[in-house]
Amino acid sequence: RAVRVLLADRGLDRVVLVSDPFHLFRARLVAARLGLHAVTSPARGDDETLGALVRRHPVYLLTESVKAPVAWLTGR
Repeated sequence: RAVRVLLADRGLDRVVLVSDPFHLFRARLVAARLGLHAVTSPARGDDETLGALVRRHPVYLLTESVKAPVAWLTGR
């Protein structure tokens, strides 16, 4: 919300969102709900496969799997 205010003060509403590929869906959804036109770009990491990410970061991936549908349903 703070970024939306800063952009609005400058007459802007377009953003580039950079994050890990698993998080980008929710980030873009939140941006759209805030009235921002978002383009996403996955952050370059160590090019892990999804399986490797699940093994290394299972809690993060699980919580993000829950947060995305909640964000879609609630607009948050």
